[in-house]
Amino acid sequence: MSIENKSKKELITYNKVLGGRIKLIRKSLGYKTFQDINIDGLNNFTYSYIERGDRDVKLSSLLAICKKFRISLSDLLNDIEGEVEKQLSIIALTDVSKK
Repeated sequence: MSIENKSKKELITYNKVLGGRIKLIRKSLGYKTFQDINIDGLNNFTYSYIERGDRDVKLSSLLAICKKFRISLSDLLNDIEGEVEKQLSIIALTDVSKK
């Protein structure tokens, strides 16, 4: 499915999944908080929004994060579609059970 065909809920879910991955990697590398990281070209406010999934991420920001964490962009984005689909299924089940 192309980006143009994605709903707002799907795009928000992508941001949340990606932010969660970035946070997990940060913690696994021993950075306790996002303030401990100094990423060239990315201020702490922007990074915190990305990690929380509150902002769409520019490619340049993703590349800076990957460079700092010494991972490839493809590793960061590996199977993100599958993870988002799982999250959307959970959201749909939760929405149905609320009715």
